[in-house]
Amino acid sequence: MPPHDLYRHSAPNHRNDPTVRLKPRRSDNPGFLGRESLDWESIRTFVAVIETGSFTDAAMVLGVNQATISRRIARLEELAGTDLFERSGSGVTLLPEMERLAAAARSIHRDADDFVDLLMGLCQSDGYVRIKATERVYNYMLTPLMTGVHMGPLQGVMARHPELLLPNIRLVSAEAGGEAEIALVWSAPGETPDAEPDDKVRRLARLRYGIFYTDPYFASGRAKPRVLEDLAHSHSLVSLPRIHGTESPTAWGRWYDVVDRAGVNASVVEWSSVSERLVLSGAALALLPVYTPCLNPSLREISLEDAPLHLDLWKVTRRSAARRSDVRDVADKLIRAFAGVDWETTPFVGG
Repeated sequence: MPPHDLYRHSAPNHRNDPTVRLKPRRSDNPGFLGRESLDWESIRTFVAVIETGSFTDAAMVLGVNQATISRRIARLEELAGTDLFERSGSGVTLLPEMERLAAAARSIHRDADDFVDLLMGLCQSDGYVRIKATERVYNYMLTPLMTGVHMGPLQGVMARHPELLLPNIRLVSAEAGGEAEIALVWSAPGETPDAEPDDKVRRLARLRYGIFYTDPYFASGRAKPRVLEDLAHSHSLVSLPRIHGTESPTAWGRWYDVVDRAGVNASVVEWSSVSERLVLSGAALALLPVYTPCLNPSLREISLEDAPLHLDLWKVTRRSAARRSDVRDVADKLIRAFAGVDWETTPFVGG
């Protein structure tokens, strides 16, 4: 008789003992649980149900139908010989005595994610680190870091610290979309940007914005605005579309409101380069970062009595990429480069 059969037959038989209450089993043939009886999807499903508290929501998270979730949980409960969840009309709740099981499942879930991240991280065929950013950021901040050309707000930093050059990066347009190891994203001051819980998030800078013009705009005798609200009346404005996360009154919210009230006197354009060309031609006013005159010396900032407008620029390093030494090196250089700039002061460029 095989050893496991011997063990089964020598074990106490409680079936006919009324003093012993066994937990209800979901199978007439319990046997022993072989490791091959479980797969990763069952554990993944268990964790999803715990976190969502619903078979329906777990199905949406995992991209399967509810019947699949029910079947996988039923299989786990069959193997356990007892219920794992308490059912109710509002959903399901993990039974308190299953907390150790849940902790083990979550640990397996994390380890499996780490395995996938490490596996995908082995695919580095082109040797570049991709950074996703908006047009203005990659034109005026990242391109100088790639090429070493002294332009834009980072020119002083690059002149002092040429070792911060990043020739091994590739730029991905945030407007067009695409995958990247590092993303540079905006938020209202003090608000953390959207990111996955395990992503590495670090604020690079808090940029001040101002209303800019060129001399031809006021050559016809227009009165200069005193406060931001004045821009909604008798002024031509050009604006970028609303950027998610910047609608707060402490960020661009007040500017968006002014643009809305300006009506036909305001134009919304997709690209910052178009916005700047309209301002340079003397046709409009625009909200621009205060470093812009170091790129176009003819730009002037209007001195307003309102509280200044700011945006925070963040670096988000994807967890799946953070283990790579080249990604960590790029992230570190970005932090050092941005820390070396005065993002509050409009540079005086003469003229």
